[in-house]
Amino acid sequence: HTFAAFSGASYIYSRFGPSYGIPAYLLAGVVGYSRIDARAHFADDVLAGASIAYLFNQYFVGEDSGVSLQAGKNQVGINIQGKIDGKMKNHGRSNKSLYFLMGPTYIQNLDLSDSAGTNLNLYNLQRDRNYNYTSAIQLDYRLDQRNLIYLALHPYEQLFTGNTSKDFYFEGTHINSHQLMNVRWIEYNTDLNYNYLVLDSHFVEAYAGLALNVNYSDLEVKSQSMRFVTNRVGLIGNFSGQLKFKILKDLQSYLRLNWYNDSVTKYYNLKLDFVYQINKSWGLLSRVVRHEQKMAIKEFDTSAGKQFIGYQSAFNTLSVGLKYNF
Repeated sequence: HTFAAFSGASYIYSRFGPSYGIPAYLLAGVVGYSRIDARAHFADDVLAGASIAYLFNQYFVGEDSGVSLQAGKNQVGINIQGKIDGKMKNHGRSNKSLYFLMGPTYIQNLDLSDSAGTNLNLYNLQRDRNYNYTSAIQLDYRLDQRNLIYLALHPYEQLFTGNTSKDFYFEGTHINSHQLMNVRWIEYNTDLNYNYLVLDSHFVEAYAGLALNVNYSDLEVKSQSMRFVTNRVGLIGNFSGQLKFKILKDLQSYLRLNWYNDSVTKYYNLKLDFVYQINKSWGLLSRVVRHEQKMAIKEFDTSAGKQFIGYQSAFNTLSVGLKYNF
């Protein structure tokens, strides 16, 4: 559904401009949201469908072309009308870049803890696997030679069922060992970064700046004797930095960091990118991500004072994708 909606919207925008294209994108967004709301897909599935449809149209669709990617329950196909451009679009020096990536996320830690110090380590549940496939997008916009803004969207979601390995107490509830637990975990992160070029040499460029992280977390843990559900929207201001290494003429590497830490909140996101530039418009991309996050997701007042339930996650992602300059 999202493939078809965004493929059509991208084509309308390319052929008829923003007057028709923006409403088409809004309607396509409604289609994507409806798939998440109905729990037919995870957010990263919808993000992948929209991104691939957009990049597909940028690659193929020319001014006189009519090309769309269509996907149904039992079929996937390409609808072609007119002629395909047949060549990669070749722009001059670009100040905007779109990254699209897909790959597995490996969970290292997923904890709940309360003010009494009780820790519920969901990662230690005995289950079949500890990874899931996710997707992410990033938009870079270079204002001038020294000023860079980029927006990164990286949702992580997983459903798993496992057995507890030991007895523990959580929120006054006793959980027996080997009890079956169902966990639904969602973490959406959006990073808006501003970086300023502080060093420009023949081999490396160094940037430093600030960023705002907007995060949405949703966690549901169910067992025979307990049900814990919480969600939270948070804003975290953090340090943002970037190093760009010029390895070869067409091969570059980027090291990007977002970091903030205090007694209650921690946000750490480290990305290592390798980009091989095929031509001025398209590049092949690989990325390794280390992500750690800690926050209070539920606070309440008691006779003993303010109490909270904390949430902490840590995971690694290895992904590949495309970079499109426009």
